Amino acid sequence: MRNGPVLFIQHNNATITNRLLDHAQKCGRETNLISFTIGQTSNKKIIEAYRHAIELEAWFIIKDCHLWTDQLNEILEINSQLHQVHDEKYTNHRLWLIAFNTTDIPQDLLRRSVKVVIQKQRFLRDVMDEAMSALDKDYIQSCGYKHFGLVLYALTFVHGVFNIRSKYGKLCWNVSYDFGENLYKLCAEFIANYMLSLTNLSESCINWDYVKYTIGEVFYGGQTIDYYDYVSIKMYVDEFFDDHLVLKNHMLWDQNLCKFKFEANDDYNISDYL
Repeated sequence: MRNGPVLFIQHNNATITNRLLDHAQKCGRETNLISFTIGQTSNKKIIEAYRHAIELEAWFIIKDCHLWTDQLNEILEINSQLHQVHDEKYTNHRLWLIAFNTTDIPQDLLRRSVKVVIQKQRFLRDVMDEAMSALDKDYIQSCGYKHFGLVLYALTFVHGVFNIRSKYGKLCWNVSYDFGENLYKLCAEFIANYMLSLTNLSESCINWDYVKYTIGEVFYGGQTIDYYDYVSIKMYVDEFFDDHLVLKNHMLWDQNLCKFKFEANDDYNISDYL
């Protein structure tokens, strides 16, 4: 449809507004663009403004349409009338609708619109931050063992890597897996409970074979159904869970990423390294 609506469906806090404004500027429409956000203007004013935008051949943007599903039918009715008028006058008019995913979006809109799904790109830091946010702020202090923060950071890192690898399909995993938040929390609870049970607090007292077996084979490895995926998980777990993790001033990465160096103290604020 020449003037049919374009519906942007947002996920993961992705934002389309700025990109749409940039697109309008490239098309020379920045001075002939009208934008409204649902909840900031009355419904009647938005509908009247849309009628006016059609006459001006303006681009019309309505943001947060998921909060306005009942009134969208009236906008669609006005828009549908454009297709009954064979007039080149309205050629440049466009209706842009931006909404978060909801089951209340009118079926007629879904049928008639050009649908674009926008997802925020997630990087390793984002996945690690999401995992840490699932834990209570005082969670690190809940374990008396002085290196709990380091081990929890290693868990957060490998959890992030396992999830980010899923972006690359069969280049990284032969089978698609969901290493979710609950799995991460179970591993974090296991580490906390194990370290609380330690009576010897020396740096070499941790039974890493036990930790690696539980995390790498029971929790994460237990999710796999492909041998080579299992081997990949074991490789990461074997690399990061070892005595070298708790050595003083140990650096998890090379000199180019020296900001990830942990100093020799007992208060590890993991969020500072994200």
